Amino acid sequence: MKAVTIVGGGLAGLTLGLLLRRKQVPVRLYEAGIYPRHRVCGEYLCGRALTVIESLGLRPSLERLGAVKSHDVVMVRGSKNLPRHQLP
Repeated sequence: MKAVTIVGGGLAGLTLGLLLRRKQVPVRLYEAGIYPRHRVCGEYLCGRALTVIESLGLRPSLERLGAVKSHDVVMVRGSKNLPRHQLP
């Protein structure tokens, strides 16, 4: 079987690669960026992301790596913290 080529190692590309590998499909994944980046991006997931993570069976692995659930968020502008907001 030929490998499926995935261009982009973001959340969508990695998820597709994971699901294909679980079906024994060979995958070649290419990513141009260098990670981790020191900015909020894929390091912070919001909304219904936890539901998707659980459906993929990834929650235990993420917790073993030190991922934690956030209950609030603080925005920072320069050296000044802006008001804290509770997450739903």
